[in-house]
Amino acid sequence: MFFLFCFLLSDIFLFFFFFRAVEAGAVAALLEMLPMVKPATGEKALATLELLTTIDEGKMSVSAHALAVPILVDMILRVSDRGTEYAAGALHAICGDNIAIQEAAVAAGAPTKLLLLIQSDCTARAKRKALQLLKVLHKLWGEDPCNPDAGHTKAIHY
Repeated sequence: MFFLFCFLLSDIFLFFFFFRAVEAGAVAALLEMLPMVKPATGEKALATLELLTTIDEGKMSVSAHALAVPILVDMILRVSDRGTEYAAGALHAICGDNIAIQEAAVAAGAPTKLLLLIQSDCTARAKRKALQLLKVLHKLWGEDPCNPDAGHTKAIHY
């Protein structure tokens, strides 16, 4: 019983901590510093962003930031393997069922980077997150006018 209480208390504490971080503007600060940091710091910032997208307020805050999608797409394959995994996870979290964010991800070149990620020597978790995100973006990518195969895509259907 005591362990259950501690477990529930830790979840409440984490939610409160994440909520307060989002309220304090952590999302904007992290996103705006990402292009200028060293890979080790970038990995930690991306891990924090992915954690913040686990609550609705964090997801909305990341989605509302104009630079979120281009920066997250740019960070894929640019930092460490784990940093790439965190960037793909955060991007998947905000793309979920938001068509505007999905279109922005396609326009920023996410499908190409994700396909390269799947073919690279990265972690299994990063490949799984990339595949999940590709499934979300697949339909929009086929309709993208910048895609040379638009209208007659040769992509593998899942």
